[in-house]
Amino acid sequence: MAYDALAESVALIESPSPTPIIRLSRRRRFAAMAVDVNGDVAATMFLRRGAGRVHEEIHILTLRGPNWHLLGGGAVSDGDDGCDGKGHLAERSSVPPQPRLSSSDSPGGISKRAMALGRSGAVRGDGGRPGRLPWRGRWVGYTTVHVGRHVESVQVADRTIPAPWHGHVLVARKGRSPLTIVAYDANATELGKARLPGVLG
Repeated sequence: MAYDALAESVALIESPSPTPIIRLSRRRRFAAMAVDVNGDVAATMFLRRGAGRVHEEIHILTLRGPNWHLLGGGAVSDGDDGCDGKGHLAERSSVPPQPRLSSSDSPGGISKRAMALGRSGAVRGDGGRPGRLPWRGRWVGYTTVHVGRHVESVQVADRTIPAPWHGHVLVARKGRSPLTIVAYDANATELGKARLPGVLG
C-alpha cells in the first residue's frame, strides 16, 4: 500500500524531527527520512518498501495561503538509498559515499570525509498562486548531500539543517542558482564550505 505523500509530508513539515527507523517491513512500509522548509517551499524525503526494493522518494511542496500543496518529486531505487536491500536502514558511516560519475560531482572546498553531493531535481512552481500558468512560474527543487558521522549540521543561506541519523541531508531550493553550504561538527567548528551547483529542471 502506498502512503499519502501530501499528508505525510505535511505531518513531517509540522514535526520536523523524523524518528529513527531501524527497519522497513510488511507492517511498516515507509519511513520519514528528512525535511527542509525554505520559506514557502519545502522538500520531504521518505523511504518506501516496494516489491523486492526500497525506494527513496522526494516530494516538493509549495505553500498557498495556509495550506501546503504537492508540486512533484521523484524516486530512485539504485541501491544508494540508505538501505541494505532487505529493509534495514543503515546508520551513517564515518566517510560519506562519493559520487560514482566523476570528481566534478563532488562540491569543492569540503573534505570528502565530511560531505558528498547527492541528487538534485526541480519543477516549475506556481509562485503560491493557484491557476498560474505552469511555464511562467519559478523553479523550485531540492538537493541531497551525504555527510559523514562527524557532521552535526549544515548551513545553507540563513537556515541551519541538522544532519539526520542516516546522513542524507535534504535542501529545499528556490531558483536554479548555485548555493553555498557549510558543514559543522558538534562543537560548531566549521569543517568546510562549498558551492552546490545549480539545479537542473
